[in-house]
Amino acid sequence: MDRSSKHLVLIGLSGSGKSTVGPLIAERLNRPFVDTDTEIERRVGKTISEIFAHDGEPVFRAWEERIVRQILAAQEPAVVALGGGAVTQSSVRQELRVSSFQVYLRAEIRTLAERLEDDKTRPLLVAAPRDEQLRNLFDGRRVHYEQAELTVDIAGKTPSTIADEIVATYTSLC
Repeated sequence: MDRSSKHLVLIGLSGSGKSTVGPLIAERLNRPFVDTDTEIERRVGKTISEIFAHDGEPVFRAWEERIVRQILAAQEPAVVALGGGAVTQSSVRQELRVSSFQVYLRAEIRTLAERLEDDKTRPLLVAAPRDEQLRNLFDGRRVHYEQAELTVDIAGKTPSTIADEIVATYTSLC
């Protein structure tokens, strides 16, 4: 499968800009955009916070795995913003290797903590200090993020600049 027929999947920690940059990339590549967290909420009929609170993280991860695998099985290549923890599931990683070109949006923990300071919708980041929680999540996910075909540092860049950088690199590789 050549790269141009694969999904372009954005991975990284919460706050790295996947849901902001994704639609810009999709527009530039003339592809649909799918945010997996939004799709989970739509299909389950609950917010992610509600799923965590009422059903627990294992139930959320099961929904996430099922829905992400369905999205990645679609024939039409899309730009997909993947939830930050989806890469922790081996079946998701396996599907990503087969059907996607992965782009890791890398950011400093301090930057992410500042961006998410007032965000109360992230169940894995509800306790303070946020930077410590983000560091712990990053430490457990780093090895998976770093397997992406492309890593883009977001520091000091606008969403449009990041999208342009990703599209230019992606199209040059296809």
